[in-house]
Amino acid sequence: MIAGVLASAGIVEAGTLYTVRETGDILVAIDTNTLEFTDVGPLNEVFQFGGLEWDSSTDTLYAVDGRGTRSLHKIDPNTGQSGTVGAHGVTDLFGLGYDSQNDVLFACAFVPNQPLYTVNRSTGAVTPRGTIVPRLGNLAYNSRDDELLGVSDGAGDLYRIDRNTGEATLVFNGEFTDNSGLAYDPEQHVLWQIDWQGRLFKYDIANGYARTTVKTGLGSHDGLAFAGGGARCNYLIKKSKAKGGCETCPPKGAEFRSDAACEDVKECEKKLKGTIACPRGGNGTCKIKGKRRSCG
Repeated sequence: MIAGVLASAGIVEAGTLYTVRETGDILVAIDTNTLEFTDVGPLNEVFQFGGLEWDSSTDTLYAVDGRGTRSLHKIDPNTGQSGTVGAHGVTDLFGLGYDSQNDVLFACAFVPNQPLYTVNRSTGAVTPRGTIVPRLGNLAYNSRDDELLGVSDGAGDLYRIDRNTGEATLVFNGEFTDNSGLAYDPEQHVLWQIDWQGRLFKYDIANGYARTTVKTGLGSHDGLAFAGGGARCNYLIKKSKAKGGCETCPPKGAEFRSDAACEDVKECEKKLKGTIACPRGGNGTCKIKGKRRSCG
């Protein structure tokens, strides 16, 4: 498979997950390799049920709370200190997801039949877009497969969200989760989830989003965001062919982010050729060819 071949060209660095421990409203960093939890520092305000998201275009950690000030905040990932951007005004707005392909920050409320929202990162104001039928407690953007995902807390079901209409498609029939945060890890191509019951979960996207419990007894946490562990080689796909019934192969012209670490684009192989697992956990594989595009 391409990812394994390309990974041998460089060292895969650990990424960092950020979450908020509800006792004391402490920003916590989690090493995705060792799963070590490290306190960063207290927030400046009470974090009453909300979400976190990392904006990779500006390296900014954002937060929303849905019960306290009902605002958008920025958090310093080095100290935990937070500052308010502006009010969104939506009760139970718990989820944030940054679409890096289209540079859009999305949000959702933990209320059934509510809109999917876009967030103005300068003012905190939100704009409705479509309607989500299930109530979602979080959002995460899978950049490799270009999909927005969210979990219906309580039920524990994972959905794919249409970013234009808000239509939700069930992709994993899960078990109970309680006020949780969700984040996509592009280094491992998995979803991480942490909840109020003190549990850390991992979803294997390539295996039908299968969920495993990684840790328990962590205490109440909410909100989750992933900050990358290092730059990777990116390729522009020139040819793509489905094998074994895969229906979700990346199209010609799409960008493929490999697992090969880099500091400069010249360190990346000029051409990409090989097989990848069927995106979104589908059957079969995809044969792709591409050319070097960027390191990032």
